[in-house]
Amino acid sequence: MNQDARPLLKNRDFVLVWAGQSVAVFGDALFALALMWWVVQVTGSGAAMSAVAVATALPRIVLGPFVGVYIDRSDRRLLMMAANGMNALISVAMAALFWQGVFSLQLIVACSLLIGVAATLHVPAFDASIPALVGKEELVRANSLMETASSAVGVITPAISGIILALAGVGASIMVKAVAFFIAALSLVPVRIPRQAAEATARRSFLGEAGTGFRYLYSHRLLMPTLVFISVVNLALAPLGVVLPILILHVLHAGPALLGLFGSFNSVGILGASSLLAAYPGLAKRTGFVLITTIIGIGLSAALVGFGPHPVFLLAGAIGLGSTSTMANIAVQALWQREIPDELRGRVFAARYAVGSGLYPVGLAMAGPLADLLGARLVMGGAGLVCAVVGTTGFLIPGLPGYPATAAEKAVPAEPG
Repeated sequence: MNQDARPLLKNRDFVLVWAGQSVAVFGDALFALALMWWVVQVTGSGAAMSAVAVATALPRIVLGPFVGVYIDRSDRRLLMMAANGMNALISVAMAALFWQGVFSLQLIVACSLLIGVAATLHVPAFDASIPALVGKEELVRANSLMETASSAVGVITPAISGIILALAGVGASIMVKAVAFFIAALSLVPVRIPRQAAEATARRSFLGEAGTGFRYLYSHRLLMPTLVFISVVNLALAPLGVVLPILILHVLHAGPALLGLFGSFNSVGILGASSLLAAYPGLAKRTGFVLITTIIGIGLSAALVGFGPHPVFLLAGAIGLGSTSTMANIAVQALWQREIPDELRGRVFAARYAVGSGLYPVGLAMAGPLADLLGARLVMGGAGLVCAVVGTTGFLIPGLPGYPATAAEKAVPAEPG
């Protein structure tokens, strides 16, 4: 490991948060694979996959702005613990109902809504906490290390998932997720996250603060156009997760082994890109340029997955998707974490997810029916091409291609009202 990464690994609070999050990612990946395969096998419907995905995404749009106020007013550590505990309890209930033979698409959709609520609490609180733990100068490396751990988990998860599904079934996979989230919650007990933001905003009105994140975004000359750009990209990419299992099962006529291989190859790409940036964060110095070019790469990789005539192209596209999406995620996270002051991070991150996810459920809702109507191959490949074309428009956003060199001139926000 690069010598410069060692001080970050001596940061006890960051390491605990990082380790707990990695365990949660492992459990969530097992859960997602098991649930995805159950829905596809039992229903055979793209619309059913869309329903589950929309249910998971909907809470962050509806609740996000209000949750952001609590994130800035409250102890972010306790909010993350509560969200992880809630996720664990929902998973315990789902596993018990599966073992009792009470399992249906309607139940999965209802539980997905609740899981979406937990994620709406956890994700903005987590993202708002990282800059307070490591400082702005370590953001690229910290985000890279988290992506590295997640990708390492992703490499081994498909094989472990296959073994658990074969030997113990869907219920066991769900219960493993419950245990993982309980561990993630407990890992946060000794963590200390600065609470200056909560103290600074405690006396303001709730309704006034709920709109502060949106006002800050609207007034920011770089974040707002970048958010619109990312939202359109998310709309284009929404079909991928819904259509992939249909493509593998019904078009390529393969089984869970190929789906697992796709996940492993995808994680190899993630691991390679995140390890590279963790060791050499200077590679992402031109954050805006990296973001734009990797989004174009995501689109081309998705097109390869969709239109490739052989599973080899699907696996090559998986590596491409993993590496380019990782670099894009690290770049956009660093941009947002640098530009948002600590006292506003919870509300602005929540507003970001609410706005950025606004078009996502539309894409999810359309993906399944479009796959049923046009075929999974055309929807997957077409979505990739649209993403690549949209990606090129990022060069037209003032200040983004040269960020952070142009930040001082192009990205100064007005005071939020």
